[in-house]
Amino acid sequence: MPSIAIILTEVIKLIRFAECENVTIVRIGTCGGLGLEPGTVVVTSEAVDGQLRAEYEQLILGERSSMPTQLDPQLNQELIRMLRPEDGFAVVEGRTMCATNFYEEQARLDGVFCTYQRDDKINFLKRLYDAGVRNIEMESMVIAAFCRRASIPAMVVCAAIVNRLESDLPTCKPEDMKAFEKRPQILVARFIKQRLQPI
Repeated sequence: MPSIAIILTEVIKLIRFAECENVTIVRIGTCGGLGLEPGTVVVTSEAVDGQLRAEYEQLILGERSSMPTQLDPQLNQELIRMLRPEDGFAVVEGRTMCATNFYEEQARLDGVFCTYQRDDKINFLKRLYDAGVRNIEMESMVIAAFCRRASIPAMVVCAAIVNRLESDLPTCKPEDMKAFEKRPQILVARFIKQRLQPI
């Protein structure tokens, strides 16, 4: 998360220096899904950590400071309405678990270090699912917290490339992976086009 925190801080500074108005920040990409068919697009309602806390915590002058990580439900619904019946994929809104690393914190079994067994992993992921978490990625907490703090609307829109309840790694074909990666882009492009239309 440090990289996205640095980048986002610089972007917000540029937005302010340029005196931009009516800005919306959107993170698009891929993620691990929870209980979802690969290719499903997940729109984040709020970002949580591995303890299901919906707050981003950082140290400021040695003191802990926390910021809420909820995203705008109306903005999310505006994006979800961009889905068309002919698109052939599903879009869901749900909580996103944001991890600070790629392996243990995401309950993967394929890292260098692993202090748990497969059953422990599945139990943890099921606990996340039961709490409304539908995907896992690594940027949503900073985006939600910083954009809220800066009063900039934001969305996190990711395509699930694997169902983490079944596998740690994607098993889809390369051509399917490319198609999955485009799905958030399709929705966000329609959202931008609609926003740019004169009233």
